[in-house]
Amino acid sequence: MKFLVLVICGCLGLAIAHAQTGTVTGKLTDTLNKREPGMATVQVRRTADSTLVTYRLANERGDFKIPGLPLNVPLRLTVTYTGYLPLRKVFTIHPDKTTLDLGKLNMETTTKQLDEVVIRSEAPPIVMRNDTMEFNADAFKTLPDAVLQDLLKKLPGVSFNAKGELMANGKKVNKILVDGKVFFGDDPSIALQNLPTNVIDKVQVTDDKEQKEELNGEHEEEVGKVINIKLKKSIKKGAFGKVYAGGGTNSRYEAGGIINSFRDTLQISALGFANNVNEAGFSVGDVRSMGGMERGENGANLWGDDYMQVSGVDIGSADNGIRTNKAGGININYDLGDKLSVNGKYFLGNTRNETASRNNTKQLIGDTTLFNTGSGTGVRSNTSNGLSFKLAGKKDSTFNWRYVPSISFGNSDHSNMNEGFTSSNYAPQLNDQRTTSEGHSTFHSYRHSIVGTYNFKQKKGRSITFSQDIDTRTNNGGDSTTSLSHTYLTGEVVDLAQFKRSHQKTLNVNQRLFYSEPLTKAVTLTFTASASYSSEDNVLHTYDRDTVEHKLSALDSAYSSENHRAGWTTNGQVGLRFKLAKSMSLNVSGQWQQQTVHSTFGPKFSPVDQRITNFIPGLSFNYKGFNVYYGRNVDLPWASQIQPRPDISNPLAITVGNPNLKPSVRDYVSAYYQAAKDDKSIWAYSSFSASSNEAMRVSKVNADGSQVTSFINKDGIYRFYLSGEGTIGLHKTETWRLSLSAGADVNYGKSFVAVNSPVSGQTTFSTSPRAGLELNLKDVFELSTRFNLDYNRSMFELKSYQSQSTRVNRITTNMVVRPDKNLTFETNLVYRFNDALDPGISRNNYLWNASLSYMIGKDRRYQVKAAIFDILNQHNNLYRGVYLNYVSDYQSMVLQRYAMLSLIYNIRGFRPKN
Repeated sequence: MKFLVLVICGCLGLAIAHAQTGTVTGKLTDTLNKREPGMATVQVRRTADSTLVTYRLANERGDFKIPGLPLNVPLRLTVTYTGYLPLRKVFTIHPDKTTLDLGKLNMETTTKQLDEVVIRSEAPPIVMRNDTMEFNADAFKTLPDAVLQDLLKKLPGVSFNAKGELMANGKKVNKILVDGKVFFGDDPSIALQNLPTNVIDKVQVTDDKEQKEELNGEHEEEVGKVINIKLKKSIKKGAFGKVYAGGGTNSRYEAGGIINSFRDTLQISALGFANNVNEAGFSVGDVRSMGGMERGENGANLWGDDYMQVSGVDIGSADNGIRTNKAGGININYDLGDKLSVNGKYFLGNTRNETASRNNTKQLIGDTTLFNTGSGTGVRSNTSNGLSFKLAGKKDSTFNWRYVPSISFGNSDHSNMNEGFTSSNYAPQLNDQRTTSEGHSTFHSYRHSIVGTYNFKQKKGRSITFSQDIDTRTNNGGDSTTSLSHTYLTGEVVDLAQFKRSHQKTLNVNQRLFYSEPLTKAVTLTFTASASYSSEDNVLHTYDRDTVEHKLSALDSAYSSENHRAGWTTNGQVGLRFKLAKSMSLNVSGQWQQQTVHSTFGPKFSPVDQRITNFIPGLSFNYKGFNVYYGRNVDLPWASQIQPRPDISNPLAITVGNPNLKPSVRDYVSAYYQAAKDDKSIWAYSSFSASSNEAMRVSKVNADGSQVTSFINKDGIYRFYLSGEGTIGLHKTETWRLSLSAGADVNYGKSFVAVNSPVSGQTTFSTSPRAGLELNLKDVFELSTRFNLDYNRSMFELKSYQSQSTRVNRITTNMVVRPDKNLTFETNLVYRFNDALDPGISRNNYLWNASLSYMIGKDRRYQVKAAIFDILNQHNNLYRGVYLNYVSDYQSMVLQRYAMLSLIYNIRGFRPKN
């Protein structure tokens, strides 16, 4: 902590020391055409050697202001904009007048392309081309071994948020394309970690046009960004990639390779990797991701797994346990002329995960506290295959289409052992249970998406879009299980040896037709019709198993079930879209919706039929970066919530559905704001929802510690969410950069809980403020620090429940030092303080990683890297969670200290022109 304070004070001292700088202002005009060349690129270079000092984009009115310029140094200002000749002006700022106003600067039009009129040494760092922002990669200097991720961090408006997601101008980047083509699916991580910067010519940031087409002009606030990487022409005459291998202590290893060959019409990429250090995806030696850390904001997540998939194949995960990942695949893009392109991917993945966990749970019921202690171990192995294609074409400007089919299949084996023991503050022994299981399962799935859009020539804005999505999956499995449970109050013993044969099949089909008709230049009428069909089969046949003769008896109906659920949802919507101004629009809609679902639960139980018809209003307003939306969801209860057959698979925790549950209705309002300019960006998101007839759990805890849970409808449930973050670059020159960021997430909600007592209101509050700092000194020294506070509190109306709170502080610091162009030292320290842990358990935890790498050879193709994960051997996954009237401490097995020595060879079958 003291070191962190010193670093922050030092950075602020640097900012003060460099406060004596100058500013130049001006206004761009086009007197001939009587307009202002808004969003033109304004760059300032040193006159002596043309070194770029800094740059800015003029605003929409042509005004610009460039601070942070050196004094008493001859400078040259260059303005570039598509359709205009470059404008150049030499100036010097003196200490007696640190702000220089250049006044109105008139620009002359030209019919030549921008590249034809700009000399290479003055190529603008940024160019606006319609709705696309294009960055010149050579203007942003990176180290010789840098990858795309390093380049993007230097681009204004591009950043990684607290969850590690790539953002551009405040919006999430949905995918990264290479020369306009798909690169290993929509997950950007493979491109981020494996495309070297010396092959990149341009970086283009634009709206996700496919997502915009799917939304048909509605909910524009949801449209994300796409980054397209344009490669240098020289690399299209060869191949590039890398191979690596490493070995470490405790039998740890990693190996892999990726090779790319790009031509004008054909792109081929292949990769493969294997490791037993929890690396998800394809990366080499990043200390921030060693051991599977930093896959999300919290590194490891108590309530879920974090994994990476391509074409439905699990190719690596960073979840709890010790995981071995192996995967390989190929990606092909081929252009069949200007009107048809084809993408194909095949992947094969195998994962093996060994887990062990412990949990201690307290359930508070009036003056009684139940204590449950549990532990478990397990091993799961998955093998999966995935094949997918994307065909996209167009007839002309009026018609375009795409068809994306995919299949996946595979199998899984598992073995698990779990134990649990329950007591209370009045009884030292209530019940215990021990279960074991081992089994094998298979799956296969098919899905496709079809979209076709026709734009009528007769009338601009008139269009019709048809889309269809189909997703079906089948799972079959067999499990041998044993279970022994004791109930001490009654003396009952349940000893089971069973074989369970399961079959699950799901099918979802959605078809949608959208039509838009402009009534005037400012008003558009829209019609939407859709029909969705879904079905789900869950069949479980359980047989008693003779553990001596290994024979199965007749079907045990008490532990077997046959559930089937199928239904239709049809929608008809009429909407009006008003264009109120250039950057302002209003959408109003009304939707008729009918849902019909038929559910059966076996011959001994009556089927449940659900049929509802609703009117659903919709309203959205958009103004520049501000969007607000109102909508309504009507949801039928889940099959498990209405199932009349008691689920007694765990005799100590029985669930009984309620066939009389009503549909829940949720009205919600959301608002989003985002803005970015130069090195400043801000975004904020807020939502509020109110629900009626929401299904809530009702539990009865018996004297022996066993529980029976059912469901009822409840009104008066609401939730509020607020999230935002801002980033500002305090200083940016050719020698050093400093930026700060701050943000927070806030959740507040009202719900209900019922356990052995009348229903009690429950109020939950959580907040996660965060702040970060990033400093870069000539790429020789880099420092990034981020502070997070996670606070959660639950409060109850009835005194029979006790309020609970948890707080976790986390500081993450990453430092990179490059004393020589061939030598790089990197270290990452994560400090976590958890004040909610019980006495006797250390509330402080440090995870410290470090690596040292050296480039070898005249052309720097070889790299040797030595890395140590968890230097202090303190890595753990220990968390406390609060849910309803439960407080749960959870700990799982994680990867701990190891050292790794790796060799990386960079394949460069081309000669880049740097």
